[in-house]
Amino acid sequence: MPNIVTAMTESAWFTSIMQSLSAFGVPIATWTGKRHPGLALAKYVARALGIADTFFTELEASIFLQTAVGLGLIKFARSQYQLEPFPAVAQLARFTVTSLPGSPGASAAAGDITVGLVGGSLEWVNEESLSVPSGGKAVVLFRAREQGSAYNVPSGTALELRTTILGCSVACPAVGASTALGTGTSGLLLYAARAGVTIEVVNGGPNQALAVAENLLTGLISVSPATDGGGVITSTADQVRAALAQVPELLAWAKNTTTGGGLIAVTTTPVPLDWSGDYIQEAGDEQEGAESVKARCRTRFMGLGGWAGDGAPPAPISTDEALEFWARNPPADATRSVVTGVTVLSNFLNGSPSGKDITVLVWKKTGALSAAELAAVDGNFYAGRKFSIGSDLHTITVTNVALALTGSVTYAGGSGYTPDEVRAAIVARLTAYQQNTKVVYPGCTMSPELIAARIETALPDEANIDADLTGPAAPVTYAYNEWPVIDSSALTITAI
Repeated sequence: MPNIVTAMTESAWFTSIMQSLSAFGVPIATWTGKRHPGLALAKYVARALGIADTFFTELEASIFLQTAVGLGLIKFARSQYQLEPFPAVAQLARFTVTSLPGSPGASAAAGDITVGLVGGSLEWVNEESLSVPSGGKAVVLFRAREQGSAYNVPSGTALELRTTILGCSVACPAVGASTALGTGTSGLLLYAARAGVTIEVVNGGPNQALAVAENLLTGLISVSPATDGGGVITSTADQVRAALAQVPELLAWAKNTTTGGGLIAVTTTPVPLDWSGDYIQEAGDEQEGAESVKARCRTRFMGLGGWAGDGAPPAPISTDEALEFWARNPPADATRSVVTGVTVLSNFLNGSPSGKDITVLVWKKTGALSAAELAAVDGNFYAGRKFSIGSDLHTITVTNVALALTGSVTYAGGSGYTPDEVRAAIVARLTAYQQNTKVVYPGCTMSPELIAARIETALPDEANIDADLTGPAAPVTYAYNEWPVIDSSALTITAI
C-alpha cells in the first residue's frame, strides 16, 4: 500500500526551510553562529516538523495491524485487542562467588557488591545478602543495573568484582535455580550443577551416621541422615547442608531456607532439581517488540472462543492460534511473559505422531524455561480450560545445547583495545546474534562461517578483527526441540 504521508527528516526540512527563506529574499548568508535567532528558529521548526512527520506516518501505517509501528501499534493493540506491550525488565542472575582457602571469607548486605563484565561496561548489583566462608562459595542473585537484553551474556563469560572483597572471585557458570527440599527450619535450597540431578533423603535405620552418596550416571544424590538407637533422625538441615559439599559434581551449592536448625525430613520419592542450562534467573529484555505484540494480537480473538475461560459457549475444538495466545499470555500475578516463541504441535508427543495429544513447545530469549516458568505457562491452559475435552495437552520447553566455538581471533594491537575488551565486544556481538529470532530458533542450522563473520564485526574497522574458527568444523543442525547456545569462552584472543 503506498503511503499517503511521505515523511521528511529533520535535515530535509531544514534544507527546505532555508531554501524557501532564500527564495523570499531573506539574507540567510548573514546568519552565522549557533546563537543567531533566525538560524535557531529554523532548526527548531525543522525538528518539530520532522517529529510531526514521524507521528503522522506511524499513524497512517497503524491503520492495519500488519503495517502498524511505534506508538501507533501500541494504540492499535490497546484499542482493538485490549493488549499492552510487556514492560522492559532488568536481568536477574545467579552468580557464583568463591572464596580462596585461607582468605577471610566475605559477607555483605544487599546492594553492597558490584560485579562487572571484564573489558565491558555492564554491571550488576547483589539483590540479596551474601555470606561466603573461607574456602567456600555461594550462589547469589545479582540484578543488572539497566534494563535490556544486552546483559544476557553466555554462561562462563568473564566477570570481575568491582567492589573489592579480599580473596574472592565471581563467575557465571550454568547453575540451576533453587529447588526446595523440606520447609522452614528443616528446609534447604539446592542448586544443581548439571541437568538430571535428583535428591532423596532415606532413613537407613537405627544407629546410622550421616552419609551422602552420589551416582554420576543417574544424577541421584542419596542422603542417609544420622539416627539414634530407635531409628529417629537426629541430623539437622544445616548438618545435611554441610555434608552435601561432598558432591560438587552434581550440586553447585546448598543453603538453609531459614536457620537450618530443624531435623531433616525423609522424601517419599527423589526430588528433581531445577535446571535450565544457564545462570539466568530472569532474562533482561527491552519493552516487548513489535513482532511479539503483533503475534499476540493475531492470536487474540482465537483465544476468546471455546474453553477460553471467558464465559463464551464451549467450542468442540481449540485452535493452534488460541493455544499460542495463551502460551504467550502473562501467567497469573505476572506483568509479562518470558515466552518469546511458541510452536503448537497437534497430534504429536515426544517426537512422534499421537492421536489425542497436543504438544505446546515454548522458549524464551535464552532458550529453555526453568521448571517454575514452565509450570506457570502451563497453568494458563487450565485457569478455565483452553483446549478440547478428549485431548491431552503437554507444555514443554526446549533443551539448551552448547555450541562451543574453538579457534583463534586476532586484532590490530595498535587499535588501542585490550584482549579483555575484544572478548567483551565479541560476547556482546554474539549475544545480540543469539537473540535474533530469524537466525536462532528450535531446529535451526548454525553456520560457523556466519558466526565468524559476526565476530569480525564486533569492533570498528580499525580493530581489524579476523576470526579463524576450528570448531564447529561444519554447520550444525538442531532438533525441533533444541536451542543452540553459543559459547565463545575457549577462543584465543591475540593482538598482532
